[in-house]
Amino acid sequence: MSKFDLGGKGNSLVKLNENHYNVPNFFVLDTSFFDEFLEANNIKEKIDDLLKELNFENFIEISKKIRDLFKDTKATPRIKQFVKDNLTSLKDTVYAVRSSANIEDSSDNSWAGLFDSFLNVKKEEIESKIIGCIESCFSARVLIYKLKNNITIPIKMAVIVQEMIVSECYGTLFSKDPITGEDIIQIDIGLNTVTHYEIKNNTLYDVKGNVVDKKIFLELGQIAKRIEKLYETAVDIEWVIDGNEIYLIQARPITTINEEITKIVEYAKSVKWNFHVTRLVLYFVKYSNVVLARQSKNIYDVLGFDLKPDNMLMLNGKEYHETTTQEAIHNFFDKKFNEDNQFFIKLANNEIKLSEQIEDYIKDLSSRKNDLNSIEEFERFRKYFVKTGAPFSLIPDDYLERRVKEIIAKVVNEHEDVDTIFNILSTCPNPEEIFYNEEPLDLLRIAKKIKENDELREELIKKHVERYSWMKGPILIEEQAFTYKEYEDRINYLITTDIDRKIEDILNAREKREKEVTELINKYPFTEDDKSMISSMRKFVFLRTFMATVQDRLFFLARHTLFSQISNEYNIPKKELLMLTADEISDLLINHKVEDYIKRAHDREKEYAIITIDEKVTSFVGDEAQKVDNILTRYIDVQKRSETKQKIEPSDDVVTGMIANMGCIVGRAKILNSYEDISNVNIGDIIISTMTLPNYIAAMEKARGFITDEGGITCHAAILSREFNVPCIVGTLNATKVIKDNDLIELDANNGIVRILEREGK
Repeated sequence: MSKFDLGGKGNSLVKLNENHYNVPNFFVLDTSFFDEFLEANNIKEKIDDLLKELNFENFIEISKKIRDLFKDTKATPRIKQFVKDNLTSLKDTVYAVRSSANIEDSSDNSWAGLFDSFLNVKKEEIESKIIGCIESCFSARVLIYKLKNNITIPIKMAVIVQEMIVSECYGTLFSKDPITGEDIIQIDIGLNTVTHYEIKNNTLYDVKGNVVDKKIFLELGQIAKRIEKLYETAVDIEWVIDGNEIYLIQARPITTINEEITKIVEYAKSVKWNFHVTRLVLYFVKYSNVVLARQSKNIYDVLGFDLKPDNMLMLNGKEYHETTTQEAIHNFFDKKFNEDNQFFIKLANNEIKLSEQIEDYIKDLSSRKNDLNSIEEFERFRKYFVKTGAPFSLIPDDYLERRVKEIIAKVVNEHEDVDTIFNILSTCPNPEEIFYNEEPLDLLRIAKKIKENDELREELIKKHVERYSWMKGPILIEEQAFTYKEYEDRINYLITTDIDRKIEDILNAREKREKEVTELINKYPFTEDDKSMISSMRKFVFLRTFMATVQDRLFFLARHTLFSQISNEYNIPKKELLMLTADEISDLLINHKVEDYIKRAHDREKEYAIITIDEKVTSFVGDEAQKVDNILTRYIDVQKRSETKQKIEPSDDVVTGMIANMGCIVGRAKILNSYEDISNVNIGDIIISTMTLPNYIAAMEKARGFITDEGGITCHAAILSREFNVPCIVGTLNATKVIKDNDLIELDANNGIVRILEREGK
């Protein structure tokens, strides 16, 4: 008898049984019973005719028509007699009736979970459940799987009747990692919750990596390796434990090993990575700018030099960059600066020219917003938008920070702190040219005028809405812009404060910082090259935020013009449209694959992973992306970021980070996870956030200090802390996890330390 006559499970059970593995007693009705059943009930030809019509559009309808044919079918006399004759060899009073299709569990397609099986079947139910297994050959999920995998072999069903083991413990067992093919045995135990174990080098580990002493699971691992050898391939095994007995109820080849993922994982494990930032969302703009802009061609076109950017992992918002490629970039910058100490100044000027081009396009798009050709305009927008991302692909901030600190270290005496001096030198020049900096000051000036003459209120607020409303949600998927009322609420608060003092404080702080920078440069024996490096560093502190505002304003305008038009023309919700990549949108506009791309957008919104290695981009969405994220997060070696020298080690009551603006205060912590949380912030609170966003500004105006998990000298919190002259520590990595809402804390930004003085409610 051919192995196909017994089906995948049946053949596997026979093989395991013959090789003396512990298998619950069973018998198999081979596929000849299937053919005979269809013929005897006069439905074979009808099914064949319906299957000839099968396609991607009608598979649900075809399945329903076929399954309707089974309503009046009965077991054949041969099925009845075969069950009666063989049931005496089984002990139990309840049974498992299991499907065993001829094409399942091959090395190409597993068909796992697609066919019906039945547990706890009583003796008198066996015949109807056998028919149920046969009928499941024609379920909608089976038919679509067959279509998607281009399978033309006719499906035939064998059926297993087996002793039902009432298991204390059951689960699956993989002889290799089912995604990467790594030599790690995985055991998943299915009780009320799934428990995951791994066996490596004959040692059992739990999900946290702790060694576990459970001999029965180690025995399962030994069984897995023996069966792998028997099958001559990696295997997926189903098992149950009753008492101390291990029973095997299935073994099949693993078909889910993805060679592409395997290569990515092997590479990712071989190098070190720096955590960079958590991007809150992924809509196509982020894909375009973070990924497409990171190609050598785009970098050359925009920045004028040929350099491959660092490799990158973007895993559900968590972004990592490879440290070894970063070192190569730093060496490249060294070479360029040694050849021309004006290299970074010229690079900065190049970005200024680019910003002017984008500003021209913003004006042009705004003037034509009611007369756009969707296809042509999208390609034009895409070109400009990718350009706005190119400067972010090779921002020399990290390089310049390292070099400037080295320069400072050479000239200061042993009693002076390098980080304190760097903190002053790295303040943002020309803050009045940055929207995020100037908006709070402009609103203070408006509040002052309204306080003096309330008749000006409506006119002034409307102008402010027109100029700044886009700042509320430039990186959020939801349609958000600041409203008249939101600005009015802020103004009503500001009117109750000393407005003149606030304006004076901001302007004085700006003037003081520039004076301190000049004094430091004059105080120390910096060379001309040193001064050029310091000046370059300050220019890029400015450009990092300045270019972000240019990019954000362009995208905000496009959302309300071009993307609104595409959404209406193609009947695709704008939220889904924004979850597509630039290439996908281009294809959608030409080929109108709306339903396909809506599904893609929904999958990507749930989970996504984008891997860029040597400029090759690999993208995953949905469940596959989650698997990639889990694997890489587990295996990659993330190098801790260098932090300011600390006088104390982090603990359960202490958080440390990088000083963004000096000072020491005590206040209540307020955790900001989203815009909705800003109403919880009272005057004098200290804001704690993963990162601050422009839409947090109403809360930041009230707060006495800021603490963030992420960010560096150019982040939003750092720049605004200097504008408002409040203490700020950034890059703590864990402040939002350690500190709780309303904890009383000390923010010591003179030393980069946050201490919890009193827990809320204690």
